[in-house]
Amino acid sequence: MIIASHELRTPLTSIKGYVQLLQRKVGRYPDLVTELHLVNIIHHQSNRMNGLINEMFDVSRIESGQLRLNYSYNPDLVGLVRSVVEQQQVSNSHHQLTLKAPTQAIEATLDEGRIEQVLNNLIGNAIKYSPLDQPIKICVQLNSAASEVTISVEDCGIGIRPDQQTHLFDRFYRVRDSATNKIDGLGLGLYISHQIITRHGGRIWLESIPGMGSTFCFTLPLKAVV
Repeated sequence: MIIASHELRTPLTSIKGYVQLLQRKVGRYPDLVTELHLVNIIHHQSNRMNGLINEMFDVSRIESGQLRLNYSYNPDLVGLVRSVVEQQQVSNSHHQLTLKAPTQAIEATLDEGRIEQVLNNLIGNAIKYSPLDQPIKICVQLNSAASEVTISVEDCGIGIRPDQQTHLFDRFYRVRDSATNKIDGLGLGLYISHQIITRHGGRIWLESIPGMGSTFCFTLPLKAVV
């Protein structure tokens, strides 16, 4: 799968490059609104495909024991979370994202790119599974006594039944019912997120009531677990 992922990335990178060039050129002409819309759709779909390829690549790394964490010292974990929330808000106008976090900086040693990946996955899922205009709350809590931080993403979406919750972090598992049939995905995001958090020495879990929403939580130790 690793070789296939590499082979798929090469043509996709070229496609994305040409699409971005078209966006710049077509965007100069106000009368080409329809054409620009079509180019934007191509760009969106290529980004989707790139995300799926990256997930396949990560699964291959996990299964082959090649998923490595690149630890670095981060003097402001709250700033990292805030940056992800702001980026998600810019690309989404149908949900209001709010962040509740300590005012003081939280120092931690972690793989910033991988934690961003987990946050983007959890917030992205909250957006996909929530009704339009419903708020999404992100919370950061410091537990100094345990030398860890807890980050949660709460939505007001469809919720998940208890029998489905037990499989949620399994590879390729997706909740299947009438409310989710039209939502895309391979069922890999939560599996990969679980692997990333546990390899950091943290925990990840779900609290959910059907029809009332879900809250995904994960903890991170402030010091790297090697």
